[in-house]
Amino acid sequence: MKTLNALIAALLLTALTGCLPRLGLDIMNAGSTEIRVESEAAAQDVAPGMSFHAVYLPPDRNRLYVSSRACRHEYALPDLHTAPWKYLIGKSLKFRWFDDGRMIAYPPTPDVRIAGNAERASSEDRRTIQPIRISCS
Repeated sequence: MKTLNALIAALLLTALTGCLPRLGLDIMNAGSTEIRVESEAAAQDVAPGMSFHAVYLPPDRNRLYVSSRACRHEYALPDLHTAPWKYLIGKSLKFRWFDDGRMIAYPPTPDVRIAGNAERASSEDRRTIQPIRISCS
């Protein structure tokens, strides 16, 4: 029985890992000016209130860049196998980008069908990523 459970767990992990490259990444511009969002998968100019959409990048290529008029922000996307990120995945991982460089993940929605999802009531601080590098002109 333990061997069967281990096999099932390994297959599920393999299936999840195989699906990650198809997972979407959405960045909504919650700032006051147009930004340029760039990843290895796509680049797009995004007006306030609009969203960038691409494929979530694998861990070895997980850099994302957001450029505003004055600054360029570099982000390392989070490890989706750890909390709170593993609980925030639906068809895509969604962030709101703010003028100060914070990116806050949208709260999980009912279509994220994970029983006992503790992240439904998590704080914004827990779901926020900050730039790892900022260069301003």
